[in-house]
Amino acid sequence: MAKTAKIDELLRDTQEIESFLHAFLKRLPADLKPGEDVTRYAKKFGLKLPACLKGEVIEWVGQEAHDIERDARTETLVLSQPGQAEALGLTIKCVKIRRWRFCLECGWLYCRIVVTRRF
Repeated sequence: MAKTAKIDELLRDTQEIESFLHAFLKRLPADLKPGEDVTRYAKKFGLKLPACLKGEVIEWVGQEAHDIERDARTETLVLSQPGQAEALGLTIKCVKIRRWRFCLECGWLYCRIVVTRRF
């Protein structure tokens, strides 16, 4: 049996996080307070927390647009999926896990998770 390559594990974990975040962030209520621990919502929504996030705190950041100037000196990763035909405008929801910020930006053309971390 062939040994699983590190790249295979990395991409599998990335896909697991992407799927989780798309399902999780879309469902979070709009009335959360910045800094609020929203980890408990995963269980409420019937979502399985990815193994790499177990024991981590998922903290609500807010509903703000991705600021290119503010994030100019960051590491960035974008995970995209097709948009939602029924979407009105752009939905933005952001959470923080450690120093990483995960923002869902969803519209009718695309739906993406923007992952950033400041240097």
